[in-house]
Amino acid sequence: MKFLKAPLLAMRLPALIAILVLAASGLPADARTKETPFEVPTVEKPLVGNPSTPSAPSLPALPKKPAVAPANSNSSAADALSQSAKDRPLTEETETYKPGRVFRDCPECPELVVVPAGIFIMGLNGRKKNQKPAHRVNITKPFAMGRYETKFSEWQACVDAAGCQRSPDDHKWGRKGRPVINVTYHDAMEYLSWISKKTGHTYRLPTEAEWEYANRAGTTTEWWWGDKVGKNKANCKDCKSKWSDGGTLAHGSAPVGSFPPNPFGLHDTTANVFEWVQDCWNKTHKGAPQDGTARMQGNCRYRVIRGGSFYYYSKVGKSAYRAKNPPNVKSYWLGFRVLREIKREIEQPAK
Repeated sequence: MKFLKAPLLAMRLPALIAILVLAASGLPADARTKETPFEVPTVEKPLVGNPSTPSAPSLPALPKKPAVAPANSNSSAADALSQSAKDRPLTEETETYKPGRVFRDCPECPELVVVPAGIFIMGLNGRKKNQKPAHRVNITKPFAMGRYETKFSEWQACVDAAGCQRSPDDHKWGRKGRPVINVTYHDAMEYLSWISKKTGHTYRLPTEAEWEYANRAGTTTEWWWGDKVGKNKANCKDCKSKWSDGGTLAHGSAPVGSFPPNPFGLHDTTANVFEWVQDCWNKTHKGAPQDGTARMQGNCRYRVIRGGSFYYYSKVGKSAYRAKNPPNVKSYWLGFRVLREIKREIEQPAK
């Protein structure tokens, strides 16, 4: 597997090597490099309302969108919310959890957003076989998810405490405010073990179903914001942001929170960096759990990654898009986001 690591260390290696290496990730060649011609695929319409196929039973009404943090994390209101979360950690013993509430368990811990339980349609009955069949998933328990992708500063706290052994390369982009990259699946598990022991709470990677549910945030469109890529919605090659092709900044990761959050209050679920999830790779959704749990059967020589990244085109960041990566292979376009379990029932909105 050594040959897999080389193209993940520099962006200017020959296109041929990049294509051969990244084929292992399950990503299409036309989404990876400038040199390879790119064709816009036929738009695959998501399921809306009550699907008629046996694999996608009738969908109950989606949960109402909770109140969330301001759209721009650079705003003074968002900064105040961040500061409040830092100064006053929320615990199950002192306060109830409300959907959309931002908190953290310690000053160096990731900020978390409470995600309510709910039902959604996972996958898409379109051209991509690995997104089929679209099926209903019932997320029965609320959870808290990283408001942002895990940052270098949060990783460094683990290194300083001797909980994490490696200090990942930042690809010379800088570490301040940026998502940690060049971490393997096993590295992420090491971090999660450390922070779980530190806080006394269960931190883990989200399951693939939990990740897609949190990313969609009650939406059924191609991306959580709609069926068109638009402008400056995310950090990908054709997302028309400062970091995109033709933008004013170097093509690479962006500081977390540089784009508006989705309706659940989560930033950068589309693009910026791919994110590890728990599940082993399966070629399709056939036989997938319908309760949101991880799928630990299948080809565990690969783990599922979700969300797309700055290095790929926007189609790789679609809500239903799935890819795979060997758990021991790191990349400058791959990081992770934490999920923190909630043991106590959250406060329900007044009817």
